Amino acid sequence: MRFKPAAILLALLLVFGAAWAEDIEEETYDPGDENEYGEGGDEGDDGETDGPVTDNPHQTGAFSGGLYLGGMTWPRQDDDGDPYGNDAGGFLVGLRGQYYFIDNLAAFANLDFAFGDYTSMIRLVLGAQYNIPLSNEFTAFIGAGLAFDIASWDAFPYDDREPEDPEDRNSAFYDEGSRTNVGFNATGGVEFFVTPDISLRPAVGLDLSGSLHMVYGLGVSYYL
Repeated sequence: MRFKPAAILLALLLVFGAAWAEDIEEETYDPGDENEYGEGGDEGDDGETDGPVTDNPHQTGAFSGGLYLGGMTWPRQDDDGDPYGNDAGGFLVGLRGQYYFIDNLAAFANLDFAFGDYTSMIRLVLGAQYNIPLSNEFTAFIGAGLAFDIASWDAFPYDDREPEDPEDRNSAFYDEGSRTNVGFNATGGVEFFVTPDISLRPAVGLDLSGSLHMVYGLGVSYYL
């Protein structure tokens, strides 16, 4: 399958991140307001602040935007045998945005562009995302929403067909075409803050829009 090395690399990133989170000192951040002792800590007997002194970047009213690079897979034919482009997937570049209407819960919008050898696809996802703080710098997140996929593809040479492709030279599979689908999306990943305002976000998403699509890669976000 195409993109298997990239999928394996992303899986390793997720496993490494989970192992790293277990090794760091157990700290959680408080999404509440600042208190008289600092940002999210209590004053100890020596007058110093105990616990983490940090802001939760996922507070009400926070906004983040960023870039996402990775891959996207889709079937060359759907379950009914209808064509779905002439590639099994392609390179993906996209934009990400989140707005937190309450602490740790955001509305998000993703706009992606995927490119295969013959096929191009535009993907818009709208939904909600929930963050699970694991430490000062490390967060897991899950999201769900609706995905809108618009695909178009060029004619595919009959001589380049694969064993599972139609044998009929006149099949619509070998013609140029396009299609649009809407379906459910689920997304999950982790977020690691390299600075208080900038984070790295490896993530995987699944779309059930017409057929199963997978999106995987690494994003970077900036919090305003």
